[in-house]
Amino acid sequence: MQFSGIGNISNTMTDRAAVNHATVVEICEEWGKSLNELNCHLHPLETISTSCKTALKNLQGEKSQLHGHYCLAGNIVLAVNKLRYKDGKGNPKGFSAFLAKKQLPTGLLPRYRGNRLHILFHICGKLYEHHSVLLEFFECETSRGGLLEALKSDFVNETAILQMQVLRLMGKYLTGPWMKQFYGPIESKISHLDGIAVVKNVVHELKDCFDNPCSILSRSSDFFGNILDQGDATLKKLLCKQTGNRELLFAKMLKSCLSAIITVIERQYKRYFGMHISEVIKRQTMSARLHNMDAEAVIWMFSAEKQKARNASVSFLSARIRAKSNQVITYLRSMESCERMRVVSWAIRKARQKQGMDREKQRRICKQLSQKAAIKLQKKKDRDSKALEKELMHIDVADFAEKFSHLDEDTLVDLTDLHCGNAVGRNISHSWYDQETEKVVRWLGRLENLKKKGVHRFYTVAYWQLGENYEEHAEDYEIRKNALCADLINNDLQLC
Repeated sequence: MQFSGIGNISNTMTDRAAVNHATVVEICEEWGKSLNELNCHLHPLETISTSCKTALKNLQGEKSQLHGHYCLAGNIVLAVNKLRYKDGKGNPKGFSAFLAKKQLPTGLLPRYRGNRLHILFHICGKLYEHHSVLLEFFECETSRGGLLEALKSDFVNETAILQMQVLRLMGKYLTGPWMKQFYGPIESKISHLDGIAVVKNVVHELKDCFDNPCSILSRSSDFFGNILDQGDATLKKLLCKQTGNRELLFAKMLKSCLSAIITVIERQYKRYFGMHISEVIKRQTMSARLHNMDAEAVIWMFSAEKQKARNASVSFLSARIRAKSNQVITYLRSMESCERMRVVSWAIRKARQKQGMDREKQRRICKQLSQKAAIKLQKKKDRDSKALEKELMHIDVADFAEKFSHLDEDTLVDLTDLHCGNAVGRNISHSWYDQETEKVVRWLGRLENLKKKGVHRFYTVAYWQLGENYEEHAEDYEIRKNALCADLINNDLQLC
């Protein structure tokens, strides 16, 4: 017995897997009719993502410190996703609090699900645009096993930074506009078959860019012909030109990615590009969607319900999904008009109150997490400072210039005076981190004298706050000489 609606079906739409083609052939034989086999215009983006990562990996000489089989940038995206969303290995709450502290949206880095469509290219752009800010978070984070150390090592790698730039440029000029063109509303501006001509034009643009890869930095439009927003902050940073060996490597990466993308598109659209489009096919495919993502969403819903009830039929699952989706509406429709308005008004009022309480709670949590992160960072600085103090005990003054070559000449002179005891009588400006106010507090002081107690030497320092004076408000404290030297090296202390 055949389904009565078979006569109204003219098309199928799948991605380009061989098993899907075989299934369509079986259906055509079973139904005794020929169906137009259409392919989703969005699925090529997933293969483009994989091919770009593979092309970049083939060029890189360094080995990634992170686990993963792709290029440095691909492994970084996966690792950052773990740190942002995976509790245990990562720190989701701490990451969110840090973003809020830096006045960045908590959704800055969307959840990464494999090579899904445009997501890899988008995340690479955010990592590239906010590289210094995110590096600050990675450096202040602690206790994440080997993930954090490996991530920090790869994140500052010059090759990885170039890879992120190249991938985001592909996102700006190709995959992002591709999503905008084909992932639209049900009533699309173009038909499914019109999309084939659009992709053909894109391939021509890609081939022109392949001949001169660095010309992408001077383009005013993407590969679909859309004018780019020159005020886009991400785009401004992406268009910064490289120099020297970095420029050569950048050009190689771009050319390799463009070659891989052209190969993928020509392979996946080979049947479409060679298709004879008759008026009959145009008429039959007029109502066809550009993609099948909506159908996949329904399948995911069915899959989730099937896990809960493995023996349930499709009809039962369909009814269950509808019942779940419409339960509230059914409940409201069962009421009288006045009672329904009263319940809806009550729900709106309570929801608004709950939203306010949730926001206040979230603000408190973010503040506490921010304080904890600042305390962790300060503890790390304290550990580094103590390690530097111990190191100073075994370094001769004559070796300061070589050991601390990053310091300027004036700072080296001050460090020598402070270490040798010649700084007595000089004023200082000294800063500490205040845990209560979460701010760096700067104090003024004067080095009164230098004493020896056991194996250590201590400066007696008179401190007073800004706005006060030495004569009336100064209080004496004994500070180890090497501790002051370490603070001077770390730029927390200046001699006046």
